[in-house]
Amino acid sequence: MSVKKIIVAVTALVIIAGCMNLPVTGQQPDVTAPRNLRATGYDGYVQLEWQAPAFGGERVNEYRIYRSLSDQKFYYTSVGSNTHSLRDDDVENGRTYYYWVTAIYDEDRETGFSNEATATPVGISPPTPPKNLRAYQGNIEVQLKWEAPDDDGGAMIMNYHIYRGPSSDELEMRYIVGTTGEYSDKEVVNGQTYYYGVKAVNDRGASDISNIVSATPSADITVPSAPRNLRTLVGNRLIELYWEPPLDDGGSPIQSYRIERTSEQPGQQHRIFNSEYAFYSDDSVTNYETYTYNVRAVNIEGRGPSSNEVMATPTMVGIPPSIGDLDAQASSNGIYITWSEPDTEVVITSYNLYRGRSEDDMVFLTNIIGSTHFEDHLVEGGKTYYYMVRTVSEDKLSLESNIDSATVRESYSPTEDDDGKIGLPFLALLIGLLVAIVVIVFIFAFLKKKQKPTASEPITDKGWQHEPEKTNFQETEADSSTHKDTIERKEDDEWTIRS
Repeated sequence: MSVKKIIVAVTALVIIAGCMNLPVTGQQPDVTAPRNLRATGYDGYVQLEWQAPAFGGERVNEYRIYRSLSDQKFYYTSVGSNTHSLRDDDVENGRTYYYWVTAIYDEDRETGFSNEATATPVGISPPTPPKNLRAYQGNIEVQLKWEAPDDDGGAMIMNYHIYRGPSSDELEMRYIVGTTGEYSDKEVVNGQTYYYGVKAVNDRGASDISNIVSATPSADITVPSAPRNLRTLVGNRLIELYWEPPLDDGGSPIQSYRIERTSEQPGQQHRIFNSEYAFYSDDSVTNYETYTYNVRAVNIEGRGPSSNEVMATPTMVGIPPSIGDLDAQASSNGIYITWSEPDTEVVITSYNLYRGRSEDDMVFLTNIIGSTHFEDHLVEGGKTYYYMVRTVSEDKLSLESNIDSATVRESYSPTEDDDGKIGLPFLALLIGLLVAIVVIVFIFAFLKKKQKPTASEPITDKGWQHEPEKTNFQETEADSSTHKDTIERKEDDEWTIRS
């Protein structure tokens, strides 16, 4: 074989080997980087886990872990080739750590870096107190309900401790219950008042106590009376119901409302909904179908009588336009919400404002007439609230506006009166009182001047005064005569003066 043919053959082999990604020297391809690195922070340590390289895992001698407090990579430690996890105990709670992993193969070769993973170890602490504890008195029974803490302390809530006593200052731990958020205390006596508080417990300990509530069980408790003034607004595949609470709660607070709906649709003839508020938004309806509703209030004794019955038909015809620029901002008085009036020929009669602690739990807050702003005072410092608005035209509702949220300033604390309603700050109240006093003094002086003639001003020039059938004007100091004027009213409502 000639030298030329040998050169051609070798060249062909090199080209074929290159196409097959096989090194001509016999060296194997590079091992790929470790995969799917994950880092999870716990109390006092970070747990790392990863997967072997997609190619060449059998050639790995060890794994190298790199760690940093930023995105710079520093070698930290190594583990064996059969290990795909690491518990990093050399960490501080509250600091964020960055991790990467490489593989060492063929004795001294190192792969590229895995994906970056970060974790912040967090210390476990006792949870914050349970929220919104309520007590419902019944006949030889007190029902308690509460909401989970905002912060579980970094560990699962194990149970709740219920405290009870004859006063708010004499509470003792009475019951340990699960995580359902409610308890029925039947170890009570009618006519006696009981005070309650609840603590949440995790692995680290118990929370501070919740708000304190009281209840007095009684044999006289009955079901509540009927909700009042049930009414509806309709929109596109939407019916919203509004009503007023019963005049009589039966002696125990209303726990919920039962909404009963009937229609002619197959499979939808009778449905039941429940609401904690005097409001319900029914979006399980079909346009142009007619639905009938009534509402019953529920307390510890059961359901009361039905409200008035209403009928409603959802529609997409004639509904007003929605709002697109709703804005919520924290203010010194809570949260200030604004929006623009829609550019439309449809007559906007009012706006419905909705609020929630998340985008998924919006509840009707208030109806606003003649304004495109609202200041929400009934909020808690440091909490985030979400808002949405619908325009209202007669009995029709628009679609949802955009949703915006704001976080109340930590220092905010509303001033409340005995009914829990927002009151004026003290300075504003004082100013209002002073203004009222000045106005009263002015009115009193004006009326006194009006009623008391002077020597230089004849009584006939004082103007007509609408008094009872007969009024005697007292003699002035300037007039020593015994003259008296008497005004009499004729039957035809004309006035004459007789001397």
